[in-house]
Amino acid sequence: DLSDQARAANEWNGTVYLGLTLADHDDRRISYFEIDGFTSHGGRALARHCTTALTPLFAEPVENVGMRLPILRETRMPAVWCHLGPAALVVERAAAVTDALREAVTAWGAATDDSDGD
Repeated sequence: DLSDQARAANEWNGTVYLGLTLADHDDRRISYFEIDGFTSHGGRALARHCTTALTPLFAEPVENVGMRLPILRETRMPAVWCHLGPAALVVERAAAVTDALREAVTAWGAATDDSDGD
């Protein structure tokens, strides 16, 4: 449950939330919190780093999209939710996906230390 995950991340005082869900079909989206009149700038910046790191692993680009999912709305820290598929391809490239996401978080953290995270 995404609300349970948000509560747990908040209780642990996490610095960042990075979620990953496998898609059955050919779908690659990195979501951050956004509604009319408000955007999580830290989440959007992290999503951009994730997109940059993940796109070379797939034949098609990874899309960034602002959403109002519970996990993105209810966390106090910058949060992104990665929806990647097809699942078989993601599993086959699991080590590379993990490395790409680690590099994305590291690059985001370095950028955040230098500025506002954008």
